[in-house]
Amino acid sequence: MFQAEGMSRHESGQDETSNWDPRRSFSNAPMAFRSGLQNGVPGLNPVNWWLKARQLRKEILGPDLFSDAAWNILLHLYSLGEKAAAVKITALAPMTGLPRSTAGKWSRILIDAGYLDCYPAADDQRISYVRMSHHGFATMARYFEELPAVVTETMSPVGA
Repeated sequence: MFQAEGMSRHESGQDETSNWDPRRSFSNAPMAFRSGLQNGVPGLNPVNWWLKARQLRKEILGPDLFSDAAWNILLHLYSLGEKAAAVKITALAPMTGLPRSTAGKWSRILIDAGYLDCYPAADDQRISYVRMSHHGFATMARYFEELPAVVTETMSPVGA
């Protein structure tokens, strides 16, 4: 147990990693996870699926853009849809949970790579907006079209 009764982790001097025992943590995992069942899909190994999904991301985006920061920006902008209104570059940080400097750095990299389009505000040249480019949207669509095959590859026979 991570916290003393009636005390928060902070008050008890413990954090999430203190006294961590992977055997105990795994044994407390839901039965569906331990047995390779995830979301009611028999034989799905979620760890292998996640590794394969990351490998697919690396293959599609390339090693230069294989960054969680780049992925967070692309994923959030993709979720808005191809015809979505542009977003202020300064709004990327709170949108993605990234620090402002990281969001700014990776948005510039994604613009230079052609995944995002950038343009200044009509009324204030100091403000820049970004939106996913056609190339960026097509690349993300390709990733999500190929992703189901990754699920199939990571399936093992039930009981294996």
